[in-house]
Amino acid sequence: MTGLLAHMSAQRPGTKFPAWNGQRSWSVIYGAGFDYATQRATTDGVAGDILLGGGFGQSKKQGLDQLGIYDDSKVDALTTAHILGIMPTIFEPNWGGDTEGRAPKFWTGLVALTADFLPLVGRLDPRLTGRKAAKPPSGVGQVQSGEWTAAGFVGDGMVWAWLSGTALGVMVSGSEMEILEAMPGRPPGRLGDWFPEELRPTLARIKKMDMADLADEMA
Repeated sequence: MTGLLAHMSAQRPGTKFPAWNGQRSWSVIYGAGFDYATQRATTDGVAGDILLGGGFGQSKKQGLDQLGIYDDSKVDALTTAHILGIMPTIFEPNWGGDTEGRAPKFWTGLVALTADFLPLVGRLDPRLTGRKAAKPPSGVGQVQSGEWTAAGFVGDGMVWAWLSGTALGVMVSGSEMEILEAMPGRPPGRLGDWFPEELRPTLARIKKMDMADLADEMA
């Protein structure tokens, strides 16, 4: 698993840009990358900021220099220039001139990438961590002691994270084989009825993962 420096911005819309009151979003797709934008709701008659992120592939080394980074205190100049100019370029002549105070705000965050583009959810094999798991105390049941993880959502945390956390809770509680009733945030049935086994961080899966494959995929 490694980090990808992801860029985001908040920009004032142009004077002619229609105010969709937070009801529209856009994607700009090009080559191996894409940008994503949505607009905040109109407040007191003032159109909301456009929240725009992306620009991966626009850096000096077409995105490869944004991989393997663990510091999100900086921004890439070429990526930032792309994000600043993409909306006026695409929507002109329906963009118009700059509104007062358009000066955008930029920030970055780290996307946790795995070499096979799937999250890691479950118990870590002690042969991976190099640390022995303690024996569970009596009365705990069949749950194995050890270290557990739910990570590496590859930028799709809003898609993966909620049920991954639920699945991890079921695992840690030793309820994997129980037929559980549906409740908010948890589907009905056994864990295996809805949890993809491909997400478990098994020893075999981890041994197959190679960051060189990730570099090839992102190139």
